[in-house]
Amino acid sequence: MVVLQRKGERNYYEFDLDKAKRFLAEGPIGVRLRKANVRHQFADLELLVDDVSLTKKHVNLYEPAVFYAAESEHPVELVINKVSKNHIHGYVSAPKYRRSELAAMGQAAPVTEGNTADAATNPPKQREHLAMPK
Repeated sequence: MVVLQRKGERNYYEFDLDKAKRFLAEGPIGVRLRKANVRHQFADLELLVDDVSLTKKHVNLYEPAVFYAAESEHPVELVINKVSKNHIHGYVSAPKYRRSELAAMGQAAPVTEGNTADAATNPPKQREHLAMPK
């Protein structure tokens, strides 16, 4: 899990979840276990995403439950690694940056030797297009 988190642009949140009436906050979502079927290795979940309750039924072992949260262009994934009686273990994978954070990063240009504060008044030159060889 640590290697995956360092490698990409996603955050990973592990969870151990028992059957309960309350939601457990895991990263950007809340998760509640409604039913765990040990024989067929699936679970019925209820998710709380952006104050909206979603029901995911028959989420199989190692099957990613994919959905989009607000302010995100990339999906949030929930994966179950282990199913036992009234208990599941898994992880939630969420994008590290929101759309607004990515836009702010795109607008802020890094300061280098040629890029100073007066660069806003002097826009960069357009690329020169060369003629095709004959």
